[in-house]
Amino acid sequence: MPLNKERIDAVKFMRVTAMLLVILIHATGVALNKISNDNSSYFVYLFLNRFTRFEGAVFVFLSGLTLFYNYESKPFTKQTWTNFYKRRFLFILGPFLVWSIFYELFSYYQGFRMFTGWKAMFTSIVTGGAYYQLYFILILVQLYFLMPLFIYLVKRFWWFKKYLLFIGFAVEVAVQSYLEMFDISFTVPLFAIYIASSFPTCMVFIRKFTSTKEEKFALDILEIIS
Repeated sequence: MPLNKERIDAVKFMRVTAMLLVILIHATGVALNKISNDNSSYFVYLFLNRFTRFEGAVFVFLSGLTLFYNYESKPFTKQTWTNFYKRRFLFILGPFLVWSIFYELFSYYQGFRMFTGWKAMFTSIVTGGAYYQLYFILILVQLYFLMPLFIYLVKRFWWFKKYLLFIGFAVEVAVQSYLEMFDISFTVPLFAIYIASSFPTCMVFIRKFTSTKEEKFALDILEIIS
């Protein structure tokens, strides 16, 4: 298999679509705060705001897709994953900490919340609590941390590879049900509640394609769902 794989153009369109959904959610959210619920347009904005709230799962979906696509065929060695973690955490955790500190200090400056001690400030920064959208970065960090395990299981166990999608949904449902049943909450958002989102298209790329026709078919699937 060639080292430089073909780019998946559909991914770019899916990212743009997810970004537009994020903008739509925030725009309709402002509208919902400005109009009363007896206004005729209120439920239109409410529908658009709630119906489009799968954008986070789309981004996780795309992250899982590209990671599986790029790393499933690489040698499963210490060097491979050392480089993987260096690149991902350098370009993800660095900006995450910088923006978390900025949002935390900005919130104190604007009076959105009060300074209650260094421990509370530290907890808010490292758990994504400095600003609400930062939770997603921690979801991605957990995905990056678990990726070598997923790749290993795919390579090692045929049944894990074959039933990857169903395993993802089963884990997600089990975790969400367990947390709900025992009223358990975590300060850090859990990747497990997004695990099914990261697996579906990974199934397409972890298969060992044997012909150009099959590769084209897989790419056609992405074009359709994008």
